[in-house]
Amino acid sequence: MCIHTATFKGKNVRIVLRNGTVFEDKYLDTKSRYILFQKKGWVLKETIKNFSIRQLRSGQMYPKMI
Repeated sequence: MCIHTATFKGKNVRIVLRNGTVFEDKYLDTKSRYILFQKKGWVLKETIKNFSIRQLRSGQMYPKMI
């Protein structure tokens, strides 16, 4: 099953991996089988369960990226 991973470069995204790991990171690039994040590095698309683009309402601020 394919997941939707298309977004503009530099967007903050929330990722849930198949092993249960959840992280938020900045999306940088996509290749045929991998996605590149700023802090996490290259992640295999097959290991991603959920890919969510972080959209904030007006007045909201991003939590600090650790």
